[in-house]
Amino acid sequence: MESLIVRESGFNLQAVNKVSGACGLGQALPCSKMNCPLDFKGADCQIKWVINYVQKRYGDPIKAYAHWLARVPISGKDVGHWY
Repeated sequence: MESLIVRESGFNLQAVNKVSGACGLGQALPCSKMNCPLDFKGADCQIKWVINYVQKRYGDPIKAYAHWLARVPISGKDVGHWY
C-alpha cells in the first residue's frame, strides 16, 4: 500500500492532480468521492478510503500495485495511475 501512496501522492494529504483533479493520499477521482478533509485531520479518513478502494477494486494491495506497474511508464514517462 505504501508504494502506491508514495507514487500517487508522495504521502501528501493535500495533493491535487492539476490535470485530472484527483486528490489526497490515494488520488481519489473525482475528489468528492473520498469525502475526507485534505489536511491532517483527514489523514485517518484518507487512509481508510485508500484501503477500502484497493480492497473493492483490486482485492489486495499486491494486485493494485501490479496494475499500477503495468501502466507505468507509458512511452518512457511516469504517467500511469491506478484509479
